[in-house]
Amino acid sequence: MMKNDNKVGQLLGIARKSGQIALGSRETLTKVREGHCVLVIVAEDAGFRTKKMLTDKCTHYSVTFKIWGCSNELAKYLGKSRVSVVGINNKGMANKLLSLLNDN
Repeated sequence: MMKNDNKVGQLLGIARKSGQIALGSRETLTKVREGHCVLVIVAEDAGFRTKKMLTDKCTHYSVTFKIWGCSNELAKYLGKSRVSVVGINNKGMANKLLSLLNDN
């Protein structure tokens, strides 16, 4: 666990409670296409096809894309059973998360 992982997890939890995220690849892809997503976080253990599809869409729509944590870790922070993909819809929250992820 890196030094900022807990802070990242806490921010993801806050973003979920305030309705600023899309959970799962299907919902996240929809938000990316609609232009609502600012940042996409994919778990390291997500499937190859999921990572490829999201990387391609994020590149096409100019959305920042990060691979971080495992699906169980994301799920724990988000209060779900298993989550591999999270889309952040708030620019301020996305910028804070990016600064923490880049410091890891």
